Amino acid sequence: MPQYWKALGFTWACALVVMVYIRLNNRHFGKQYGIHDGVLKRLSKQWLWNFLPPVFFVPIAVTVYYAVNNTSIGERGYFQNEFAFVFLGIFCLVLLYSSFDILCFVVSETEERRAFEAFKAQVLSEQSATPIPTAPVPETAPAIQVQHYFRNELHSLPFSQIALIEHRNNKTTCYTYDSGKYRLPTTKEELLRFSEAQGFHWFSPFYGFALNAIAYLVSGGDGSLLIALKSGIQPTLQKQVIPPKEEAQQFFIKIHKNKAHKVRNWYKELMEKKGRPGSERP
Repeated sequence: MPQYWKALGFTWACALVVMVYIRLNNRHFGKQYGIHDGVLKRLSKQWLWNFLPPVFFVPIAVTVYYAVNNTSIGERGYFQNEFAFVFLGIFCLVLLYSSFDILCFVVSETEERRAFEAFKAQVLSEQSATPIPTAPVPETAPAIQVQHYFRNELHSLPFSQIALIEHRNNKTTCYTYDSGKYRLPTTKEELLRFSEAQGFHWFSPFYGFALNAIAYLVSGGDGSLLIALKSGIQPTLQKQVIPPKEEAQQFFIKIHKNKAHKVRNWYKELMEKKGRPGSERP
């Protein structure tokens, strides 16, 4: 009987390991979602990385445990008793965390849409309050309405001044060539349409680049790719942002090694279409 409780305790220990693994994995997932985020993408990651690995881990761990104790897992009848309990427990854990993740996503999407609608109403109210000019007004460069980064003030930002767009945690920030940064309340769908129309390319899930904003590409020490921004562009520090070592140098946006080759080729193709080779440093 003590041997049984010892084995059952080991099973519970495995269950705790699985729970910690799922929680840490979810925290890691939360940092990966960007412009291409969606419900199906979240669900696929939950079931691929939170369900399958624990299902394989627990039987293997228990098999090793019984082998150390000179007991056959088949003779012990583990697959008839504890395995069903562990399998059901893992399923419920993943279901719980995936449901919570999807709920947070739906709520954040709703808040994003509400902020976008409020911003449009603010823009319309300011436009209606502007007096109609009596004299012809000279044509100005195409611009987009944005908010001050810290204050709830509207600004008209010309498209040509936007160097980099960051979309993170359902918030969009525009960075200009002269160190400026502005909030752009929008939805992912609207932002993708804007990017396609204005020539911004999402080499990273979090960053859309204007080609003129890229100084050069350089390989990172761990197989990653570093995109050097032109001097004057100052994105908010994040995990993917590498600040300059000296004031005159550029900020870098780090591309993970798994996507480095694809992004490098994509950038070269775009630059060739413009009739100028992409600058890359070894």
